[in-house]
Amino acid sequence: MPRGDKNQIMHYSVPTFSSLEEANIGTIIVDIERKIQINRQINDNLPLPDHSSVVVTALYVA
Repeated sequence: MPRGDKNQIMHYSVPTFSSLEEANIGTIIVDIERKIQINRQINDNLPLPDHSSVVVTALYVA
């Protein structure tokens, strides 16, 4: 596993955000999580195709 140089790591700058920016970021994350949850619910209600009994016919266009 790679290791980092502690002296280099200590020089990394970490951004600080205002409370308004933090709230906006939190709102965005919550919105994305809600969309993911809704998509999962939609996917759970979709019928699964039964590929074992499907007969495929190929149509060729000249």
